[in-house]
Amino acid sequence: MRGVSGVARTLVVLLLVTSFVGSALVVSADGAADNTKTNATYGLGELRNGGTHVSGAAPSLRWLGDDAAVYVDREHTNPLRDGGSEDWRVEKLLRSGETVNTNEVRLHYQGPRSADERTYELVVVYWTPGEQEVARNGTTVTEPAALNQTVERKEVTFASAFDTATVELRGHYERPVRVTMWIADNRNTARWTFTHKSLATAQTVTTQTAGERLWWLVKNYVVWIILFGLVGAAFALWAVKRAGRGPGLGLGTWAFLIGVGGFLALLWNYEGVSTLFVQGPKILAAVTVALLTIPWIEGQDDRLQKFLFVRPVVTDAVSASGDSAKDAVYLELAEHTVAELSDGTLSIVKSGPFKFLARVLGGSAPLQGARDMAQTEVRADGTTRHDRVVWIDPNVDDIVDYSPESLSLQRPASLVLQLGGVALGLLVVNAGWLHVPALKWLGWLGLAFVAVMSLDVRSGHAKIEPASAHQRSAHVTTMLTSKEMDDAATLDDARKETYKERAKSSKDVEDVVELRDDTLIREMLGLDISAGINPDDSDDGPSGSGAPADD
Repeated sequence: MRGVSGVARTLVVLLLVTSFVGSALVVSADGAADNTKTNATYGLGELRNGGTHVSGAAPSLRWLGDDAAVYVDREHTNPLRDGGSEDWRVEKLLRSGETVNTNEVRLHYQGPRSADERTYELVVVYWTPGEQEVARNGTTVTEPAALNQTVERKEVTFASAFDTATVELRGHYERPVRVTMWIADNRNTARWTFTHKSLATAQTVTTQTAGERLWWLVKNYVVWIILFGLVGAAFALWAVKRAGRGPGLGLGTWAFLIGVGGFLALLWNYEGVSTLFVQGPKILAAVTVALLTIPWIEGQDDRLQKFLFVRPVVTDAVSASGDSAKDAVYLELAEHTVAELSDGTLSIVKSGPFKFLARVLGGSAPLQGARDMAQTEVRADGTTRHDRVVWIDPNVDDIVDYSPESLSLQRPASLVLQLGGVALGLLVVNAGWLHVPALKWLGWLGLAFVAVMSLDVRSGHAKIEPASAHQRSAHVTTMLTSKEMDDAATLDDARKETYKERAKSSKDVEDVVELRDDTLIREMLGLDISAGINPDDSDDGPSGSGAPADD
């Protein structure tokens, strides 16, 4: 199924992206040197003996005689949890049977304050559990045994009452081995057992010259970047065409998620992440391609358009002439991003990684009614951010009837669940006994297949009812050429003339009052009244014969 395979590849890419941040923190160190080997052979029962634990004390504390004790710890392999360079600082106490990834352990001595310098012989035996054939009572039988034994003897010296000695371990990078060590003078009590598997980042680089290192880089990294880049570009182009747009999170959000995810991955399982990159440089190349693909996918927005849907909310009104009319109380607006999918249909696309995966799997939300938009949509010009403005029929209930596509979990088929159980059992058996890398990858692939088959893709829904071209034309025509518009203009002109007449009448009244007041004042003062009268205001014409004469 094309959709399932696409999700599987996408999930793998996201897992690698979250792990990549920790690769820069991986620090290489030299492995422990081999010491003298002996041919001594110890029985399986003896090597499984982990000494005498002191009740209520640290799990690795053992008595050394009557007046001293020693306990074992090792440093954190994770630099995020590193407690410092002081030898006395206790970090990870050794527990019986657990796996040690460092190539050294530390013995913390506790003795009497007046004690002088003391030196002890430490015996370290590396072995693997297995079976061997032995002769018993004339027959050959098979019994459990400690095989591939390698014995080292070391001297550890404690100079004071509270001193620390470091014990180097042999490097074991291919597969884990069992380790049993004890203090020779107290071999029955001061004993410890654990499993040792060296961290891959502690392995010494084997190249000798700059040319060898350059060729290793080209062969294991650069070539695979080119190959993965071609495959990744083809997949990304197909995914963007099928989904219409990328996840739409933005580069800042991606950087934050990758940083937090990488930090948590290192904090939780630094050993696994570092081993993944050291043992698989091809994985590092795939991560590099994935990091370059993310901004490329997010930048594919040339197929996107911003649509503004407009629906007038209509109510009853009265026209300028007093007749019944219609008016818009307000305009209902809806903004959506629309993309053209690979099959040519228009679809509303929302941002989000899960919606992106749902669209890659075919769960889009095609826009029903999009074919009718051409008759009513208009282009937006100027500083607006919209590419199209679409008028919606005012008689519909919803301006855009829309529900996005989604991903959910479902119970897969019984056969798929059985396959998941087999894959989980294979991982457990391989981790405990077989330690075959191919079986481990097969188990993880089986679990990934079950996870993909548990995804349920639900398509979205989007529907509009655009207004017809006649409705849009009628709206514009009504505003510009209708009789109601002319009536409204005539009423406005009449109102303006009324205001002018009112202003003119007021001015005439003021002139008459002013003339009367001037006449009364002149009569009181005995002045010539005719001198204060405007000839234009006389009733006898321009000659002014109607004025009173002197006696």
